[in-house]
Formats: sequence, C-alpha cells, structure tokens
Amino acid sequence: MSGLTFLGSSTELEDSYSYDEDSYSIFTQGLINGLIGAAADKNNDSLLMAEEWFNFAYDYTVSNIGKQHPVFWGNDVLIANISTVPIPGTFWLVGSGIVGLRLIVKRKRSFSASC
Repeated sequence: MSGLTFLGSSTELEDSYSYDEDSYSIFTQGLINGLIGAAADKNNDSLLMAEEWFNFAYDYTVSNIGKQHPVFWGNDVLIANISTVPIPGTFWLVGSGIVGLRLIVKRKRSFSASC
C-alpha cells in the first residue's frame, strides 16, 4: 500500500515533551526504540508497518508522559523489511571482518616500511 502517512508527537491541543538530558522528544525516542531489535514488529512478520511502529511509540509515550497523545493519520505503509542474520552467520561476518582488518594492518605496515 502506498500513500501519505502522518505521525504527530501530540494532538494540536497538547505539548510534546522530552527529558532534559535527551535531545529527542519522548515520542521520537519511542520511534527509535521501536527500531531497535525490531521491537515494534509485534506480529513478527519481519515487516515493520507504519501503524505498528506508531503504536509502539504511542504506548511508549503515553506510559512515560500521560498527558501527551501522539496521532496517526493516513495509510499503513511499509517502513522496513526486517531481516535478521542468524547467530552462525553473525560469527562468520565478525570473523571475516577481523581477518580483513588484520590484512589491512599488515599491508599498511609493509607499505610504510618500504617507503
């Protein structure tokens, strides 16, 4: 589904809040938290839809600041296709990255020694 989607941090009659030490609003922090580890993908279909993402941020916002109520308007569009790398694949990627870095360092040392 395509179209326009609007996420608002609060209704037009409310203020948006943030903690003093944070540069993000409470609602924005809820959106960010929803992306971490696919937390907002409540039905676990590996597709993060706008409404799922909004609902996660809405619940986060209302539970932290009871007097702020985010708003959703528009179509439920696809935000992200979430694919996770299985644990064995993760080890393979990390291992090959370490080997690659080692080769780069070794090549850099041999290049600087020849100059």
